[in-house]
Amino acid sequence: MIINDVCRLVTAASDVSVVSKIKEPVLPMHPSTEEAKYFVSQWLFGSKPSVVTDEIANTVYTLWTDPAIQQVYKYRNEFHLGSHAQHFLDKIATIAKPSWLPTETDIVRLRNRTTGIQDQRITMNGSVIRIVDVGGQRSERRKWISQFSSATAIMYVVALSEYNQLCSEDNRSPRMAESLRVFEEVCSAPLLVKAGIVVFFNKCDQFREKLEVVPFKHYAVDYEGDGSYESACQYMMAQYKNTAERVFQAMSLQPRVVHFYFTTAIDKDNVAKVFSSVHSILLSNKLANHGMV
Repeated sequence: MIINDVCRLVTAASDVSVVSKIKEPVLPMHPSTEEAKYFVSQWLFGSKPSVVTDEIANTVYTLWTDPAIQQVYKYRNEFHLGSHAQHFLDKIATIAKPSWLPTETDIVRLRNRTTGIQDQRITMNGSVIRIVDVGGQRSERRKWISQFSSATAIMYVVALSEYNQLCSEDNRSPRMAESLRVFEEVCSAPLLVKAGIVVFFNKCDQFREKLEVVPFKHYAVDYEGDGSYESACQYMMAQYKNTAERVFQAMSLQPRVVHFYFTTAIDKDNVAKVFSSVHSILLSNKLANHGMV
């Protein structure tokens, strides 16, 4: 993942379509960074290293700490590089040590795109829960519905911090609008009429930070709030709540309760409280589907 992220940074630094978006004067690279950039560029045309050695760590550190590369990183939305990159690039020297082991925070921050269908069972408060994770990319969506015919609940995850980003598939569609559109499809799927719906508004920490520098109102045309974190959260929740209610009414379905939670994956207490509540929702819905409540 680190190697791929560095390659994307190097490619972006030479990409006119990215550099042209930089509003401030473009900073020149230090000669040593140019050498490091050339070294990394060789990975683009050959096999990429599978192990981060000291030499590779030094090269990556030289690149990452150069102000010119930092300037390009500020515009990472233009080339779809996630915010996870900074966490790992900041500690590249530590990662290169043979004794390094990832912490819980490292594992949570890993960016591993889901492809295909991942099926796992976990035990929570004495109950065995089956979780089916599906890829969110457009190419993966056709595989969803066959997995959900007997679902007790749908857990729909919304990355709040992506409100100003475009879809990687076409680099044109706003992710915020795309997420809402897919949610509408989920709510209207005939096979899911008995499934509970739980919406996780995730990455709240990154959302709060980004709002301070990227005005929310620039990307939500009908938003009339004051731009604060609380106001933007209420707007997002209303968008999904209203969408669900509109779909249920149009399909003449009995109104269903949609549960909303704001989560930060690296906050263990927050996640524990949320999943405790979700566990109760799953049990209640399971009993209801069997006519026991």
